[in-house]
Amino acid sequence: MKEKSELRRGDEEPGPEAGLLRIYGRRPVLMALRAHRVRRLWIAPRAHGESIQEIERLASEQALAAQRLNGSHFSKKEESGEVHQGVVATAAVPPPRHDLEAFVAEALNRIEWPLFLILDGVEDPQNFGAIFRTAECAGVNGVIVAARRRAPLSSVTVKASAGAVFSVPFVEVGNLHQAVRFLKENGVWVVAATGEGEANYGDFDWRRPVALIMGAEGRGVSHLLKQAADVQVSIPLLGTVESLNVSVATGVLLFECARQRRWAGGRGTSG
Repeated sequence: MKEKSELRRGDEEPGPEAGLLRIYGRRPVLMALRAHRVRRLWIAPRAHGESIQEIERLASEQALAAQRLNGSHFSKKEESGEVHQGVVATAAVPPPRHDLEAFVAEALNRIEWPLFLILDGVEDPQNFGAIFRTAECAGVNGVIVAARRRAPLSSVTVKASAGAVFSVPFVEVGNLHQAVRFLKENGVWVVAATGEGEANYGDFDWRRPVALIMGAEGRGVSHLLKQAADVQVSIPLLGTVESLNVSVATGVLLFECARQRRWAGGRGTSG
């Protein structure tokens, strides 16, 4: 009877309103464990390998009981299209920061060339999560988002980010235009990615404090933020499709920034 009770409770979706998310997959669960955000953990009976051993080790260190349930619980998840890789967890939602001024000051004091990413109206959860994953891999120091008109942190976002939402700091602001103005006043170059940008992204010198603005699919960066930016950069396209997916475009730009900084001696975003 105990196992059936655990299965029923395991199927309950906690929901963001409770400050909790159900997350799936080995990498997202590992990242959540490393951030000490996991509250409950389930592992399929036949799940094994180095990542499972690491998950169990971290859970043990944090006094979390990793429950080994029978395969029916995970079969239901597979039927619903959720790719769990034998691991499911309930995790606390990563909280955004709201102190942009202090956050930027910390980064400027610690790092010579900090790199910030501003998301202007990215509401698709897959893109939102994928951008966080790219940001984490490219060494972004923080993601700045508006309180409104952005994708919520959800199970889909966490999965698409491969758990990067638990490790990349993000700051929520009431007004992106005011945030851009503050960044410029503090010596950060604000770069807007646009299709009509006057500078080729490869010709721009990224070796300085930078905040890159990426806009939503279709609409792009808002007119107000384009006008506020120090420069607009574009990615030349060779095919017949007129634009890149926003998460792909973000990756192209961030890794050009990383390439230039690496050649300059690695003084970029780590610190």
